[in-house]
Amino acid sequence: MASIKLTVWLDGAPVQSRELAPGQYVVGSSLECDLVLDHPQVSPRAILLEVSPFGVACRDLAPGQAPALSGPPLAVGPFALTWGDPPPGQDLPPETTQHPTSPTGASSTEGHTRVIPAAPAAEDPEVVARLVVRGGSQDGQTFPLRPGRFCLGRSPENQIHLTHPSVSRQHAEIEVDAEGILVRDLGSTAGLLLDGRRVNQARLEPGGSLRLGEVELHLEGSRREPSPINPSPGPSEALATPAFPPLKPVVSRKRLFLYGGAGLALLLLALALIFGGSDGGDSGQLDRTVQERQRGEEASQRQRLVVINLAKARQALEAGSHDQAINHLRQALAADPEQAEAKALLAQAQSAKEQADALASRQRQEAAQRQAQIDQLLSQAQAALAQARTGPAEDLARQALDLDPDQALARHLVFQARALAEQTLRQQETEAATRQLRETEAAKLVANAEAALKADRLAPAREGLVQALALDPSRELPVTPRANELLALVETRALKQAENLVQQGGAQMKKGNLLEAQAAFLRALGLKPDLAAAQEGLAKARLGLQRQAQRLIQEGDVLEGLGKRSQACAKWSQALPLLTTDDPLRQEVKEKHSVCSR
Repeated sequence: MASIKLTVWLDGAPVQSRELAPGQYVVGSSLECDLVLDHPQVSPRAILLEVSPFGVACRDLAPGQAPALSGPPLAVGPFALTWGDPPPGQDLPPETTQHPTSPTGASSTEGHTRVIPAAPAAEDPEVVARLVVRGGSQDGQTFPLRPGRFCLGRSPENQIHLTHPSVSRQHAEIEVDAEGILVRDLGSTAGLLLDGRRVNQARLEPGGSLRLGEVELHLEGSRREPSPINPSPGPSEALATPAFPPLKPVVSRKRLFLYGGAGLALLLLALALIFGGSDGGDSGQLDRTVQERQRGEEASQRQRLVVINLAKARQALEAGSHDQAINHLRQALAADPEQAEAKALLAQAQSAKEQADALASRQRQEAAQRQAQIDQLLSQAQAALAQARTGPAEDLARQALDLDPDQALARHLVFQARALAEQTLRQQETEAATRQLRETEAAKLVANAEAALKADRLAPAREGLVQALALDPSRELPVTPRANELLALVETRALKQAENLVQQGGAQMKKGNLLEAQAAFLRALGLKPDLAAAQEGLAKARLGLQRQAQRLIQEGDVLEGLGKRSQACAKWSQALPLLTTDDPLRQEVKEKHSVCSR
């Protein structure tokens, strides 16, 4: 089983028809489904169809959407699905009940899955050839060709639906007529390749290869052999001519009529020359007889040509091939300029051609306008997405999808807008949680700083307030104004205390208590690191302490030289606390003092 034809019914009338190759197909109202049934009663993913050599397996994917398991037609919401072509004259899907069995012998209703055997495909006498897909997701799918016109493209409205993204929505057109199979490009993006060469319009022969984008099609089979044609058909017989007569037998019959008539005329002329001469009256009578027979044969030949061309013109009109119909009618009028039916059909064909051309032109204009509108919507959606306006971006992309459900960029923009909206929402939630944590921690630090300030512990109070303000760089937390207020109070008190400590340090220096002065200046700088008076007093105190240390070191050195090591060690021990940790003399004193422990 190469493929199965699926027909979708709504309100007793067919609305869709698809050729399904072996594989799996999801049916539902979502745009991502393989078969879209746009109706609110149909779930986004309603059922799964699996086409195999055993038939069609059906499984429900959503509660309440399981089709009746009694047999085709399958009910999916208000739609009904059937397999194969409906019988001629039937408007409603068949109501007969079938009881298929699973290929494994399991119950047909187990797991809401059943297998529907495919009806054997009867040979369609109208099929003159078949297009077979080679490669890709549609590999092996077959499209029968009958007399008429067929559009090929990515849009589901095409008779030959090719799903690959490299194929244009309306890529090419195939016309099957009495002269063969004609393929023409419809202005596609990827172009049309016939047996490896690019063409705009060409004849497709059996065994030929046709390439649309990345999809390759092969033509299999050939036209049917013609049935014998009565060389003298009447008007009713001309109407009964097969719907797809081959061209070559007709041309051969025309030549047979012409050559036969010419041969008969030459034979009569030769007889006239052989038997003429002695009796002028008989010779003239023979000439007139030959001429009359020639005229009769020519009239009969013209009549045959008229009948044949009228029949082919009617066939072309029924198939919608207006140019071919006009050509045949002009040949009929060339044989008989007064043929009334040919004149009437010619006027009808020309009028139909004008209407068809006008309709095609209008459709092209509408398609161009629709494409321009789609391009504008997509451009606006991309601009909105770049500005992180996800709502407008999704709305614009969905408007483009309404105009063209197969627009891949619009579908991508919808998904991208949704993803960005979800990401933005998660980011906002994270920022809100972080802000709550910062607000809680800042409030705790401000409360501790306020308690330290009451205890006159200015340094811890200042440190806590600075940390609280660091948690709110944008100054948006409710506790920030209180933190600024307390920090200003801390700085005022710190400055006052630092100035008092500077005065105490100066008084100690005057008394010669350099260590006490150094301690006072250090405390002042702890409160106000940038207080110049404290920095200056600390430098003077350290300079005085360094001089005292140098004097004590020298005295220790002298005592060491006199052999009074214990007294020297006492001097060095007195000098050591007077030096700062980064003073080079401190390391020297440590080395000298190390001998005192020996």
